[in-house]
Amino acid sequence: MKNFVFALIAMLAPVAALAAEVDTRGLPGIYCEKPKALLYQEKDMNDFLDVTLVADHAEINSHGVWNEESPRSRAVIRVRNSKGVTEIFAGLLSSRGKSRKGSCATKPLRLEFLDPKISEEIESDLAQANILPSSERYLSSYHAALLKVDEARVKTAVPPSQGLFAKLGDDIKIVTHCGPRGHAAHEASEIVQNDRVRSEFYLYRILQTLKLPVEATRGANFTYLNSDGSPVCTSQNAQGKNIHFRTGFFREPPKSSANRCGLFNKPPVNAQEVVNADSQVQATFANNFILNNDWSTSGHNTNALWNSQGEKFLIIYDFDLSGVFFNGRVDENLINRQKYIALAKYTLQHRAKIQALLDKAILESATRNQFNSWLESRMERLEEIVEPTQP
Repeated sequence: MKNFVFALIAMLAPVAALAAEVDTRGLPGIYCEKPKALLYQEKDMNDFLDVTLVADHAEINSHGVWNEESPRSRAVIRVRNSKGVTEIFAGLLSSRGKSRKGSCATKPLRLEFLDPKISEEIESDLAQANILPSSERYLSSYHAALLKVDEARVKTAVPPSQGLFAKLGDDIKIVTHCGPRGHAAHEASEIVQNDRVRSEFYLYRILQTLKLPVEATRGANFTYLNSDGSPVCTSQNAQGKNIHFRTGFFREPPKSSANRCGLFNKPPVNAQEVVNADSQVQATFANNFILNNDWSTSGHNTNALWNSQGEKFLIIYDFDLSGVFFNGRVDENLINRQKYIALAKYTLQHRAKIQALLDKAILESATRNQFNSWLESRMERLEEIVEPTQP
């Protein structure tokens, strides 16, 4: 990657905080600081990256069995932020996930990073051939050159040391739209699908505003291009203009979560199998708050992290089946009433911040109404938990 790109990144102006400073003293569980990696430096939560993915998407999306190893398709990735900083690099894309992988036409993705020397060599060859980054055929030519790289050089992922994806590890997950077909929870028009992806993204941000242990995210508009540069997705916006991008977001790897939550992503020699009691209360509260039943302390939609004493803590993720969208409910079994009440009081204190976040969210009117209804009903429920109505 060119040095001037990183110089530009380093000159980015300070950005608004992703999560307001809040007092968490005396509360159960762990509370996480704002992510420091460049990927998460943004003006506000709606400052979505512009990402283009050039790959054999037909190959990627043809593998839909959740426990089946997916092919790692060579891909060219171009990322632009709102400051005009652009990065182009070679990587590997593969499908991942369980329910969405099995039922969605467009699969959730895993992006692995390759040795940056591969990108440097390709960029040098393209420059010598007078194929410039401004050329319409630059990305397709880049991908054609990548396909010619010896297989031995693309087998091993390499963590980036510079750029937007530095300090995150050797891969990162991408949450995508579902595509033209899907199971009952995802089958909807493209407008609704994009809205649901944004909605899930905002649920992450709501929990992050409270500093709860949830994976960090960065929103992006993804343009999927075939190897020849033709778009995979095409639709029309309200003005009748063809658009080729779909909404999605990047999900934080466990190593990054561990770093900002003061924990370790690898079990120490004294690691405990049982989840820390406070962490269990906290994870239960967070999922209940957003009406999410699709999780478990045994590892379903949770990542395990550990402290130096070997205690096990949970980082939660994956909220696409939240009852916010489907009028769902949770069984609010208060496993430790006093600690649950403490979290309820804490959340009630930050209602205005959550409402302000929703007011800024880019949502269809029907979805916005669902969110507002959810917030009102959940706050009423928390008030009831804090001060139960006497019979």
